Amino acid sequence: MNSARDQILKAQNEMKSIDSEVTNFHQKMAASMHSLLKAFTEGFDAMDKAKSDEVNDIQTEKMEQEEKTV
Repeated sequence: MNSARDQILKAQNEMKSIDSEVTNFHQKMAASMHSLLKAFTEGFDAMDKAKSDEVNDIQTEKMEQEEKTV
């Protein structure tokens, strides 16, 4: 009888340990996904700014060329 109870208690403790590990894993995964999303967002923002700056530079050069020809 005590052996069965001991096995049940052991199984319950193991399940609690597994639940704790799963919760910890989910928290770490969520933090990693948040960090990854932030990095992608910053990267895309930088690309958009670079494209915008390039367009502005081209327009400025074009205007300067037009002024020289006038």
